[in-house]
This record gives sequence, structure tokens and C-alpha cells, in this order.
Amino acid sequence: MGIDVARFCGEVDRDLLCPICSFVLEDPIQVPTCEHAFCKSCIFEWLTRSQTCPIDRTTIDALKPAPRIMRNFLSRLTLTCSNQTHGCPAILTLERLEAHLLQCNFDPKRLITCQSGCGLTMPYEESVNHNCLESLKIEMESKLAIVQKENEVKISKLQSELDLLKANQTVNQCTVFTDSRWLTNFEIVNVNSNFCLNSNWRLISRPVHLMLEVARECLSKSGCPLEMVNTLIQNSYESRWPPGLRSKKARRANQDRLTAYRCRYRYVRSPKFNFDLNIIMASDNTHMDQDIFVINPGFLVLYLNF
Repeated sequence: MGIDVARFCGEVDRDLLCPICSFVLEDPIQVPTCEHAFCKSCIFEWLTRSQTCPIDRTTIDALKPAPRIMRNFLSRLTLTCSNQTHGCPAILTLERLEAHLLQCNFDPKRLITCQSGCGLTMPYEESVNHNCLESLKIEMESKLAIVQKENEVKISKLQSELDLLKANQTVNQCTVFTDSRWLTNFEIVNVNSNFCLNSNWRLISRPVHLMLEVARECLSKSGCPLEMVNTLIQNSYESRWPPGLRSKKARRANQDRLTAYRCRYRYVRSPKFNFDLNIIMASDNTHMDQDIFVINPGFLVLYLNF
């Protein structure tokens, strides 16, 4: 659509008016066959409904820019700024209008920075009713909402990953810990009250590497799954035992209660030394206090007879 004739100083030649909108031509386009000129936006809109010239109905096969002389006449026309109603007094040629509008101080849409303290950027037309405190509150609420939304997305993603890990862990544990057929290769016994206390038994609270390798081989040959073997070997140290056995003092205090333990037992022989291997599984000791005497899936107690 063209530019309102009322904004121009003096009379405008009729040849410079768009036949479609009746305003001064803006981005003029010409039909080559009949040489009629129209605003670019006007003729494009017209062509969506008809393929003929609006004036003489000539078929429009192509369009081209208006002649240079027409564009020169248009560029020399003088007119008021489009922000005149907002106080702009400028009167300038059409060719300078675009550059002027980019820096016109009376443009209600131009962005300004509040000088009253909040430092917020806003359109000039909103500055009249601007309240720093209220605007800052809205700004903070908006940013907080964005942060909360981002956190919700992150939490949801992390929760999904955690659920997946738990599901995989459950599957792995079910595969490893529920296959207890290998335990039938060990004798199951009740311990006596001197378990880990009798002076005739040398408790191995910190097994040496070689002894653990012998124990590992014994467990593996019995059919114990690899993951279970690794877990039991890790739990062969006194520091990994249940609280009720974790120190000599604790074992003495709980001596009478240790007789309730049920162990998987085997006497192990090796070229270096012989020792008793006791496997105390959580599944065999559900009757024991779970917080004091049991760890999942179980632990090893190794001791020598001398």
C-alpha cells in the first residue's frame, strides 16, 4: 500500500499515484506491456485474484521496476514524518524518509532504557506509564518461570535416567543374586558360640591377596556368577562386614547371638595354606537382625586353624 497523499507538501502529480490504492506509489512496479505502474504490495495482492492489468485488463505475464525517471520524481517529493502525530516536526524528501525513521526520537516503538533506576529496556510508548518496581517484579517473575521450566525439564530427564538405571540394576541383580544354585555345592552349618572368638581360630580380618585368589577360584569352580564372586570377595574384609561383626569388641558383645547364623562352609586346601571358607548369605539368614548381622547379598569369613 502506498503513502497517504495528505502527508506530502503541495500537490502530487496523478501519474505518481497508485491506481489500486490511490496513494503515492511505494516501491513502484510496472507492467511492461501497458506501462501502468502500481505499488509493489498492491499489484502482488491483485495478482492473487486476477492475472490482468487493473486498468486495461491486459494479461500480465511479467513485471519490472518502474522507470528511473518516475522513481527520481518520487524521491524528490517532500513529506512529513510518519511520527508527526507523536510530535516529530521533520519535513524531508521521500528518499531520506527511511534513514530518518531509523533514528527518529518520536517513534513510539523505539526502544529506550529507563533512567529512573531499573535500567530496563522498553518501547518509548510504554515509558509514560512505566513503574520501575512493578516492571522489575514482572521481569523477575518471567525469568524465574523460565528457570523453573528449565529445571523441570532437567529433573524430568534425570529422573528418567535414574529410573532406567534402577531398572537395569534390578535386572542385573535378579540375574546375579537370584541364581543361588551354586550354593548347594557348599555344606550349610550352624555356627557355634565361639565363631570368630575362640583362641584356636585365627580370624583373617584382612585377607591377603593370595588367600583371596584361592577363595575366588573356589567360588568360581562352584558355579558362583562372576558378579557375585566379586561382591563376596569385596565383602571378605572386616570393614565390610555387618555392624555386629565389624570389630572384635562387637563380636564379643554379640557372641551369644552369633549361634543363630547359618553359613555355607568349605575347607579349602592350597599349596601355601589351608583355611575355612564361610559364606554368610542374606538369603540364608532372614531370621537375623538385618541391620546388625546381615548385608546383601552376603559376606565371607576366612579363618585358619593352628
